[in-house]
Amino acid sequence: MTEPTAADLLTRVAREAADFESTIRDAPVSQRASSPEIRKHLATYDFVAPRDAGDVLGDVASMLRRWNVHVTHPRYFGLFNPSVVPAAVAAESLAAVVNPQMAVWSHSPAANEIERHTLRALTKLIGFDPDATSAHFT
Repeated sequence: MTEPTAADLLTRVAREAADFESTIRDAPVSQRASSPEIRKHLATYDFVAPRDAGDVLGDVASMLRRWNVHVTHPRYFGLFNPSVVPAAVAAESLAAVVNPQMAVWSHSPAANEIERHTLRALTKLIGFDPDATSAHFT
């Protein structure tokens, strides 16, 4: 079995996201679920042999569609949940692929400086002196 590349999987995620976005309006906000039903499905994942990552991705997407309250659904009126921001999905995907190691500046100078720049801008926006403030994302 040939393992799909990161690009292959990201393409698959993009297709799943587009399909989800285009069909959410006609889907139910939620469906009944039970622990035994979900656990029975998960029991097929015995971790004995490798599985195709693309197949697993599709199956997980299917489980999330079926056994999840869709807070981005137009008829969801529950707790306030912010919607999905496409730029954030892209940024999170890029960070996952590049996997910058932030613990030491020398291992990821660009990512560290991006974080510092962003935090200086945020501290300034909320009225703090960026030169007298220490901050980091957690």
